[in-house]
Amino acid sequence: MWARERAREAGLRPVSPATGAALALLAASVDAKAVAEIGTGTGVSGLYLLRGMR
Repeated sequence: MWARERAREAGLRPVSPATGAALALLAASVDAKAVAEIGTGTGVSGLYLLRGMR
């Protein structure tokens, strides 16, 4: 995942795949139509949230 590589290059620790899966599950379980990520700007958790919105 490009965002995960970008986070590591910036010296940041992105969310783990397990945490990402939990975020996707939460977004899916509430049938989210919109989400907001406030983080480091690399977008890793946002991508997981979007995955849950499918």
